[in-house]
Amino acid sequence: MPSAGDILLKKEIVVGAAGRMFMKTKYAAGVILTGLVCVGTSSAQSGGAEVKAPPNIVFIMADDLGFSDLGCYGGEAATPNLDRLAAEGVRFSQYYNCGKCEPTRAALMTGHRNTPQIGFLAERAKTFMPAVLKDQGYRTILAGKWHVSRHPLDRGFERFFGMEEGACDYYTGSGRLQLVREKFPVPAAGFYTTDAFTDHALKFLDEAKTQNDAQPFFLYLAYDTPHAAIELPTQAYPAGGGLKGGLQWLGTPGHIINTASGTVDSWVHPDYAAAE
Repeated sequence: MPSAGDILLKKEIVVGAAGRMFMKTKYAAGVILTGLVCVGTSSAQSGGAEVKAPPNIVFIMADDLGFSDLGCYGGEAATPNLDRLAAEGVRFSQYYNCGKCEPTRAALMTGHRNTPQIGFLAERAKTFMPAVLKDQGYRTILAGKWHVSRHPLDRGFERFFGMEEGACDYYTGSGRLQLVREKFPVPAAGFYTTDAFTDHALKFLDEAKTQNDAQPFFLYLAYDTPHAAIELPTQAYPAGGGLKGGLQWLGTPGHIINTASGTVDSWVHPDYAAAE
């Protein structure tokens, strides 16, 4: 559990960053959880007592990233946005996994370490987090890499864009990407998995707000990066944010997103290019 000093509660928002933890042997574990964000908490009066509405939950996972790669855990790389999440919320200090991507995801989704009781890919696990939250009235969304047994829609998720397998080519999807249960046609150019997962997560959240803004949501944004294949983006991330700035889904052949128009596997941040 995080120490009291690692937790900061604000009136309307609880934000957290979780780092991939070392096991007791000090070998690096498999994955980093880069964010646990609870947003949109509200309250109402019921019989004179205050009743808090369930928080929205956003859980972001970066695949096979080192525990000390982030600035908030002592890393040398500049990660200001993730550092801000850590400073404003919860920084995990005890998260155990088995040193690779699949058992870490199984542990997160089931609450169990990857032991013989739940099996490889958590195939024998009886309880999954999205199913539990769905039963509690949450809208459940997955964008990204699943890599746990059975299809994510059979484990409690209602919306899914991503892959069931453990890895794919960032630019082609290796024929593995799905939207809900249908194969997703990846264009021959202008595609990058990391940004496509982000954009579909935003699209699903916009869909949730439009259909039932009062329903709480659980978004599991599970990137395949930096897990193999390690492929650089084509250009700098666009300036701005929100619905009008930053990453945008264009949807036209060859220009499906606005972050993949340069040379494949080419872009390095100027700070690090100069260091080379």
